[in-house]
Amino acid sequence: SSRREFVAGAAVSSLSLPLIVPEGVIGRHGKPGANDKIVTANIGVGGMGINHVFPDAAAICDVDLNRVASAVKKVTARKPDTYTDFRRVLDRKDIDAVFIGTPDHWHALMTVLACQSGKHVYTEKPTARTIREGRAIVNAARHYKRTVQVGMQGRSNKAAWYACQMVRNNGIGKVNHVEF
Repeated sequence: SSRREFVAGAAVSSLSLPLIVPEGVIGRHGKPGANDKIVTANIGVGGMGINHVFPDAAAICDVDLNRVASAVKKVTARKPDTYTDFRRVLDRKDIDAVFIGTPDHWHALMTVLACQSGKHVYTEKPTARTIREGRAIVNAARHYKRTVQVGMQGRSNKAAWYACQMVRNNGIGKVNHVEF
């Protein structure tokens, strides 16, 4: 038989095989499938926070209504709901993940509360001001089985890499003191 006949025969016989699909690929009530859309919201959209507003954000939250208005313009796939109180965002059951771009002292508390409310979190650095806050974040993420990611883009950009190489390779002489 020819190659074409073989391929055609294999295609027909494969239709009679049972279809085995791993759990989680196809969604069911209360548990989305692997290809279902993740619903996100932004809490804090000033400074770095505005960089994390995507065209399909479901909600925008900031205490500054001018910042909210600017962020809403970046959302083109839908009309996002807007809030000035981050707790209203966390109350929403349809939101899967939040981007936290608030001032630094809010990051830890909001991250812990977001995990408690069943949200995954992307937050900017510094995520914690103390070891105790950092521990609370790790404990919340583990306890509630949430993913927490901390943005540290500055550590991987080309200028930071070059500066690190200069220091490591004695390109600026011996470093005796560093101030932030």
